[in-house]
Amino acid sequence: MSTVLTFLAVVGIATAAWHLVRAAFRFLRQAAAGIWADEMSQTHARRGDLTSLQASERERAEATRSGTRHGLVVLGWLALLSAPALTAWPRPLYAAYTLLLLEPALRRLRS
Repeated sequence: MSTVLTFLAVVGIATAAWHLVRAAFRFLRQAAAGIWADEMSQTHARRGDLTSLQASERERAEATRSGTRHGLVVLGWLALLSAPALTAWPRPLYAAYTLLLLEPALRRLRS
């Protein structure tokens, strides 16, 4: 039984780490979108194109909000990944993380 629990714990850690990496890439993608929108707004400001300047400012604000949200998700996954190590029973908690494998399927059903 101990071997099965250890195997499930390893799978659970790998699953949580995979979700952490995916969230980190989403965060980085939003940061890049924010930098791009900022550069575009500066270009539009130099050219005096007010309509495009307003649109790029809206894009930058949305990228900032989305980047903040994705950053919080990264911190949440990081906390979820490291919290069981601070408890007295990390293996059963990490083994329970194998249920996170169902998260993409549940997200598809929800949509």
